[in-house]
Amino acid sequence: MLMQITQTWYAIGLTDLILMGNRRQKGHIQPLYQESQMLTDTALRNLKPKNKAYKVTDRDGLYVYVLTSGTVSFRYNYSINGRQETLVLGRYGPDGLKLSEARELLVHAKRTIAAARSPARQTAAVTEEKREESAFAGWTEEWLERHVMAESTRDMRRSVYKRDLQKPFGKLKLEEITPDELRRLCDRIVERGAPATAVHAREVVMMVFGYARDRGGKVDNPADLRDVIGAGVLDPPLLPGCLPVHGD
Repeated sequence: MLMQITQTWYAIGLTDLILMGNRRQKGHIQPLYQESQMLTDTALRNLKPKNKAYKVTDRDGLYVYVLTSGTVSFRYNYSINGRQETLVLGRYGPDGLKLSEARELLVHAKRTIAAARSPARQTAAVTEEKREESAFAGWTEEWLERHVMAESTRDMRRSVYKRDLQKPFGKLKLEEITPDELRRLCDRIVERGAPATAVHAREVVMMVFGYARDRGGKVDNPADLRDVIGAGVLDPPLLPGCLPVHGD
């Protein structure tokens, strides 16, 4: 016997009737749509990275993409004006989106698509506007998220940022951070007996500014000057392995 269930869904501002039924297979009834096929918060927390990136589907076309680094992001593939696009709704995690929030964003995205507009292109435009207005904190978080580096290195650099750079520089725009300010900050770190941390702090600033400039930011890099930290601190015999590393 076929049972029909009517649901009202406002994904694109219209009322869609979704008919779901059951089918009989090998003497028992098997649902066409199973709750177990949907993502749950527990399932998301238990996702682990693999040798290759992979995706896990939710409902209504939503899925998560799991990178080899362990980063999990909500995504949606769609077709508009004869082309295929992928919308990245955001990253999952304590500092990112919840599953319920991702589903809500998908509803709004589908409304945009129904109006023949590209949500991915709109998101890119908003991101570019935010970049132009972004403080050092915004650029640093984006760099820590997207720049290719070993996870142990990422964790170390994030720790240096949060401990030594976020408070003095986080709310400043890039052009407000001067070599003199960076030098004074590094001097204070050295004075507390942590010269290696001073080198790493300078390195983070240098690489964040480099990341911003590679993406159109028209700013001078305050960490370009070698005398931001005294020559003795940068002397390899004194601190082997603490020289700035420009790639992993």
